[in-house]
Amino acid sequence: MAESGTGRARVVVLTTNGTVSYRILARSLADPAIDVSLMVVLPSSGSRPLKSVLQSTLRRSGLRMVTYKAVMSATAAFQRVTASLVAKGDGATPVGLASRDRIPTLHATDCNDPALVGLIAAVEPDFLISVNVYQRVDEPLLAAPRIAALNTHFGMLPNYRGMSPVVWALAHGEQEIGITVHRMVIRFDEGQVIAQESLPLEPHESVMSVTFRGADRASQMLSGSVVRLMKDPSAGIAQEGSGSYFSLPTKQTIRQLSARGHKLWRWKDLSQFWK
Repeated sequence: MAESGTGRARVVVLTTNGTVSYRILARSLADPAIDVSLMVVLPSSGSRPLKSVLQSTLRRSGLRMVTYKAVMSATAAFQRVTASLVAKGDGATPVGLASRDRIPTLHATDCNDPALVGLIAAVEPDFLISVNVYQRVDEPLLAAPRIAALNTHFGMLPNYRGMSPVVWALAHGEQEIGITVHRMVIRFDEGQVIAQESLPLEPHESVMSVTFRGADRASQMLSGSVVRLMKDPSAGIAQEGSGSYFSLPTKQTIRQLSARGHKLWRWKDLSQFWK
């Protein structure tokens, strides 16, 4: 735990235990300016049972989207097994990262549980960092960090707020996506922008490959944002304009994505799980 006066940022991380979360956290938390006091691991299905999430995804987005999620999960699980056989660790996951770096870790189902919020507040963090968390963060938890609660989003906010921004951007024929680090507020993806960069898209690129490239970019931006806010806690600019918001992609969205020459995933993308 960081001590007062060290100049290091005391951080509490909220995350899900997936490979993309790991890619964002592994590089950003390696910054010597950041000291993680606690990692809270939440369900990848948000606040709903996984079966319910898969059923609603199948109804709205179709079998290809469900298959994509299943491939991501199965490949990540296989990567964890192979890593445990070689190094007896937890693989390229946030839990594995926390184990290696001796970061205290809690598994929780609801990030807004009063007992959990009390534990986080007791750490007296400078920052709360949310990575791939599919739950709304309420005001008591948002108020816990001294400086800011931060989130990474794969959209050029205020455009492409909401769910699956990479899928929607590819389906719409965009030439780039945005990577944004922003302050968290009650309303999803509407807080002040701390850092924002564009990520050019390649012809026939898949959602999976864009997501991995975006994670690598977001990791650098996240640590840079923490350092910037430690120097100037008031930094950030308000989002301008009404922007756009998207929910879970529809079956038509997936068809549009395919018609533009993109896929949800390709076999060669799976090698990213071991990088």
